[in-house]
Amino acid sequence: MSVGKTYHLSCYIRQYCKNYHECHQSWAQSRPHTTASLSTKQFSRIHAAPLPHSTRIPITRRSKPSNHSHQTTLSMFRRTAMARVESACSIISSLFPKVACSAILTWSLWAVLFKVNDRIRQQHQQPKLARFLDVSLLLMYLLCMYTYYKIIVVGAGSPTDYHELRIEDLNQYNSSNPYDSVTQPHDPLGNPPVEVMTIHNFGKSGYRYCSKCAAWKPDRAHHCSRENKCILRMDHHCPWFAVCIGFFNQKFFVQFLCYIALYATIVCVDTSVVLYKFFSQELYNDEIISLNLVALFVVSLAFAVSVSIFAGFLIYLVLCNYTTIEFQERRWNYSGNATEQTFQYQFDDRGTKQKLGNIYDLGYVKNWKSIMGPNWFHWLFPITLTNHSIHAKLLNGINFEVNEEVYEKWCYNAQLQDQLNQQLANYRARNRREASDERA
Repeated sequence: MSVGKTYHLSCYIRQYCKNYHECHQSWAQSRPHTTASLSTKQFSRIHAAPLPHSTRIPITRRSKPSNHSHQTTLSMFRRTAMARVESACSIISSLFPKVACSAILTWSLWAVLFKVNDRIRQQHQQPKLARFLDVSLLLMYLLCMYTYYKIIVVGAGSPTDYHELRIEDLNQYNSSNPYDSVTQPHDPLGNPPVEVMTIHNFGKSGYRYCSKCAAWKPDRAHHCSRENKCILRMDHHCPWFAVCIGFFNQKFFVQFLCYIALYATIVCVDTSVVLYKFFSQELYNDEIISLNLVALFVVSLAFAVSVSIFAGFLIYLVLCNYTTIEFQERRWNYSGNATEQTFQYQFDDRGTKQKLGNIYDLGYVKNWKSIMGPNWFHWLFPITLTNHSIHAKLLNGINFEVNEEVYEKWCYNAQLQDQLNQQLANYRARNRREASDERA
């Protein structure tokens, strides 16, 4: 027998066996009370049946996948594609402010050096002033760029950066109240590290923790939904940097605002003088002014006004030892729009409502030095003062010095508030008991 006939014979046998078993199973299912099977001899006779030479048995193709598997594959592909698109959009959104700020600063330096100061040097015959402005603005530009990227690289800091603050088994803390007391001693399972973290929670003995980060939350720490992690002494999330401003980069952020405000003010004054002489001396009859000069004046004026106001507000917060979040919380709580922490105010002898002081307010000088540094050299230049060691006390963003006098007032008011709430609860329970007794 030739090779081709042998191949067709084997295909015929495989197809015949497959058809036989399918017919046998369908017949058995249609007659459940009847059992039928072929003996070994009968099965061998069927296999030994002669096959005509002209017979060609087609080979069945692989069946197509079902609609359900096709939809599952398509949905997985869509989810993967959406995840990649989301990741790309996140990268672009984080890169855009960095590229935009760097481009604006670089363009402004080029415009002021080669468009503004050249006119001062050539037309107004003041080369020394132009040279002084060139050096000053170049130094300011370098400081701005260095501080800008240092804010991003250093970051705000997070409790998850410290291994001692991570909670390895969060299921053991199943209470919905983040202020519930946790009195167990510190052990590797993740109990509060009382030896490295001090909490000021107005008379309560509990520790706050973040269920999303699985970490203990020190004082002044908040969870940022944009970065999806807790931030040490969080001030705010800045879109111009695409990072949070917190404990480790707040000093550089204040310095950057001051640098930008001073840089934009110098550029605005320099450009306005050139424009004033251009129009007052009617130089527009002989030449055309550069659009870069006009655009530089508008942009520098806008940044000088807006950034100066913002820098002044941040300096005020530093002097009072507030963060932006704490300032807003205090404002809303005092105005009566908050439903919690109503003990943040007191009444004098005449019944006038007065604010309680900030427990972190240690005085203007001490507040300023605690954030900006001990001397003027640290105030002027972006020098690092913080420390990432867990044992660095007041330099790691975990522990903060408080005003003990103000803190005692807060605790006293909190205790009074708790006593009042307890008395109200007892009064309501007594009224319910009396009403039930009367009905009985």
